[in-house]
Amino acid sequence: PIPVKKKFSKSFANGKVFAICIDGSDHAEGAFNMVKNNFLTKEDFLLGIYIYNSKKDNDYNYKNKKDTVIKNYEDKFSMLDSNKSLFKFEDRFSQIHALEQVNKTAFDHKADFLFCGFVGMKGPKGDNAELSRGIDYMLKCCSEPFVIIKDITQRESKQNAQFNWLFVFDQAILRSESILDKFLPLVD
Repeated sequence: PIPVKKKFSKSFANGKVFAICIDGSDHAEGAFNMVKNNFLTKEDFLLGIYIYNSKKDNDYNYKNKKDTVIKNYEDKFSMLDSNKSLFKFEDRFSQIHALEQVNKTAFDHKADFLFCGFVGMKGPKGDNAELSRGIDYMLKCCSEPFVIIKDITQRESKQNAQFNWLFVFDQAILRSESILDKFLPLVD
């Protein structure tokens, strides 16, 4: 079993901490695979964050149900180095948005980046996962560099099948430059 109480300590970490939002959707899976396969090095840490809503679990389709998501990602994280990965899941606090809770968890674990899969502002049709619906919140309020990974099928339909990276700068220019400096070495 994967421990769920440990936190990554920057005092012993040589690498970066990559946090990923998980909700059972295909676009969250795409973001997970993107980070695991393209950004993660032997020195880095991977933190999966799944915030479920036990009050709405019966309304979700099979792949978004709590037990399905937890089993799926426990299996995925069990294949990774347990000292360099953590799958954390918890019930949603009713008074805040799920992504606000994700943001707090990533911040508490000293994440360098928070990745989230994305299809559109209202989420994919027929998929009741919650994460796409809060992207606007994260753009305004995220406490660490926030990376939106567009759904992979949209990327594959492009002529060169490559990603375009869009950087959003705010009024705190020094913070924006710092984020740009941190992210550019990850991109080929």
